[in-house]
Amino acid sequence: MQVDKGHFGKVKLDGLRWGIFGMWPGPIHLGNGTFQAVIDERADTEQRAALDAIAHGRETEPGTLIWNVFAAMVSKNLPTLYKRIDLKIDVKKGTALVTVPGLIDSTASPIANPVTGNPHRVHVSLPTGFEFSEAEFTAGKAQTQGDIDLRFDNTHRAPRANTLEHARRRR
Repeated sequence: MQVDKGHFGKVKLDGLRWGIFGMWPGPIHLGNGTFQAVIDERADTEQRAALDAIAHGRETEPGTLIWNVFAAMVSKNLPTLYKRIDLKIDVKKGTALVTVPGLIDSTASPIANPVTGNPHRVHVSLPTGFEFSEAEFTAGKAQTQGDIDLRFDNTHRAPRANTLEHARRRR
C-alpha cells in the first residue's frame, strides 16, 4: 500500500508505504492464519503506530474493512517489521514492482491472452464491493524470504498444487 495523501487521526501518513504478509492453511474464512505487517522505515514513531493499527484492523468496526477481517482470521501474529519498501506502479501499462530487501521481490503484469500471448487487461467493477470497488487483475510473480514463505509464479494466489500438498501434510 502507498498512502499518497492521508492521515490516521491527527497523524499524517503522506507518502508512506506498508503491507502485510499473510498465510493460511486453507480458505481464509476458516482462520488459523499467520500474519506479519511491514511498515516503511521512513515512518516516525507515531506514523509507525498508526500504520500498525491500520494493518492489524484495530480501531475499526468488526467486519467493515478487509484488514480487520484478515486480523480476525489469524492465530499467529509475527512482529511488525520496519523496512525500505520500493514500489513502482505503471497504471497505463498495468505493471508493478515491489521490493523489500530481504523479504520480497515481486512483479505484476497483465495476464497473457491464452491464445495470442498478448497482454489481456482484466478490469473488475464492484460498486458496492467490500475489498475494492474497482480493480485490475494481473499475473503476479513473487518470492518471499523470512518467516512467511510464499511463492507465486504468474498467478494471483498460491498455486493449487502447493495448497493441496499443504492440506495433505496437515492430515
